[in-house]
Amino acid sequence: MNTVLSFSNGIIKYLNISVFFAMLATVLWGLNKGFDVTDEGYYVLGYQPGQEIGFGPSGFQQLIKGLFSWITLDVVNVRILRLLFCLLSTFLLTIGLKYYLDKKYSNLHVFSVLGIGAFLSYTYGPQSLSYNSLIASFLLMSFSLLLIGLNKKGSYSTLSFLFSGLLLAFGLIVKFPAGLIYLVALGLFFISYKKWTYKKRFYAIVKLLMGFVLGLLLFSVFCVSIFDFYDDVSKGIGFLSSSGSNHTLQSLFGNVGELLVLVLTFLGSFFLLLIFNRFLKKRIKSSSKIDLFLIFLFLVIVFFFCFQNIVDLISVNTSFLLFITTLFIVYAVSDFYVSNKHSRIGVVLMGFLFLMPFIGSLGTNNSLLFNTGFMLPCWLALILLVIDKTSSNHLFVNAVYVVLIVVSSYLFVNQYIQNPYRINSLQSQTESIPNKRLKLDVESADFISKVEAILKKNNFEEGDPIVGLYKMPGLVYLLGGKSPGGIISLWDQNRTNQFLEELKESSIDYSTSYFLIKNRYTDSLVIGLNALGVKFPNDYVNVGSVSMPLNFHNGGVCYVYAHNSKVDANLELIKEQLQKALAFLDSGDFNKSIQWYEKVLAKDSTNTTALNNMGLAYMRLKKYDNAVGCFKKAIELEPSFQLAKNNLNWAINELNNQ
Repeated sequence: MNTVLSFSNGIIKYLNISVFFAMLATVLWGLNKGFDVTDEGYYVLGYQPGQEIGFGPSGFQQLIKGLFSWITLDVVNVRILRLLFCLLSTFLLTIGLKYYLDKKYSNLHVFSVLGIGAFLSYTYGPQSLSYNSLIASFLLMSFSLLLIGLNKKGSYSTLSFLFSGLLLAFGLIVKFPAGLIYLVALGLFFISYKKWTYKKRFYAIVKLLMGFVLGLLLFSVFCVSIFDFYDDVSKGIGFLSSSGSNHTLQSLFGNVGELLVLVLTFLGSFFLLLIFNRFLKKRIKSSSKIDLFLIFLFLVIVFFFCFQNIVDLISVNTSFLLFITTLFIVYAVSDFYVSNKHSRIGVVLMGFLFLMPFIGSLGTNNSLLFNTGFMLPCWLALILLVIDKTSSNHLFVNAVYVVLIVVSSYLFVNQYIQNPYRINSLQSQTESIPNKRLKLDVESADFISKVEAILKKNNFEEGDPIVGLYKMPGLVYLLGGKSPGGIISLWDQNRTNQFLEELKESSIDYSTSYFLIKNRYTDSLVIGLNALGVKFPNDYVNVGSVSMPLNFHNGGVCYVYAHNSKVDANLELIKEQLQKALAFLDSGDFNKSIQWYEKVLAKDSTNTTALNNMGLAYMRLKKYDNAVGCFKKAIELEPSFQLAKNNLNWAINELNNQ
């Protein structure tokens, strides 16, 4: 039995470390691959110099822009920042947790275990530093530094408390609901921490408050005035409440209810497992046989609760980790023997680690279970604590632990590499985007280049204002533009009023902005823009359109509008020629129609409308070879031009029937 346990312990140790470094290497490999133009576009565009943030409930972009103004915050550097925050928070949690582990574990072993949980956060949402990943890092670092401060003495303890308070202030700025609830939980933790006298706890709280004030001062000096920030946040919350958002108490209670049902279901199944354990101990003397039976029973439960929904790639990660964590909590209740020195604080620490991911989840309209994925190192730390303290069922616990690591590895590969958030697989991201240190898939790169060509053809220069409607701030970033007024307000039609209010306070000259419009725009937007002096669409010209890839938030068509002052004079002439050509086509004078379409193509050889319609004129003249050539050229220029594809099939059939 001892040989088996020693062997299983060795497997776990090397499996942990190997999986962690494999995940790290994969994340490094993926730093420049793929880009989500919706969520990630919103994050990265807000980090750009000169970009106005607008009104919003979070100050994460102002914070990062202010503290890291000395580096270029392009998409790759923002992803590197997230990785560094992720590793630093895991490292600090490793140090803090080591004070509460009885057995001797190497720092690398503990760090790799927690690191697996940290890298699993890369399977939720975009890669870039977001308010969700940032609040997770800040809360983890703040709590870890608190644990370090409680166990260190002198200047090390003081510095730990100061930085813990500073990060708490940053957490409140990034996501106020999560930061506030964490503050309440921290107070309860101090009350429960009987290891220190009241005097020591008082001094620790004073140091935390000093660090908190220092954090607010740093934000005011290097980022934005705390008063201006409060004003923008208040307005942002007001607009958020009136826009039909899901950020409501009703949605919060619904999320909590779903979690309770899930946790209670898991608890019920594992208490059943516990009853089996007690029953077998009375009838079977061999502990190894008991362990093997429990391992089999556990795998059956894993199959029914997790793998039946393995295709649900949004929640399976968090539900699986919650499943395993709940199992270890049951074992902690039944088999958790610790020394008097650590008994109370061990239980309190376990409870805190279990709740931390849920605390960090508060403040968005994502499900609480989904958002716990950003703080999974807490649950891995809890599992380590239970394994450290358990006095029996070693083989069973080790087997569960191995299953945890193996399944986590599978989920990481499946969701980070094969099915990343709103983009195609990372292997398909092969096409370089000029000046962005970024690679996209062929279809996305082709779309970006076509839109950029239309803009440049109409005198667009980097830094010019672009109004992107809707849910495509990343497109504005990739094209080198700026979104006047703000960025999140262009998320959907419900935020039109917010966008117009932000424009009133904008310091950017938006009078001749370019417009990128997905599918359509609303009358209320037109009325509001006209009231602000932007005569859209009367003073604008639709200079082109490009079909969007499906991964750009379900595709559609991107229409490009340029102000009259930006448009080349030839464009008006081309529009007139297209109208004349179409008139001749409709009247049946096909030769004249072809002559006018040839004039259009002489000035704009990429005009797919002219090519398609000229092909139709040739079809009427029964010159099918010429028609096929026109349709093929149109499809080559615009692969998603479905009408030209249908016409090509028609022309080929007629040609074959001759």
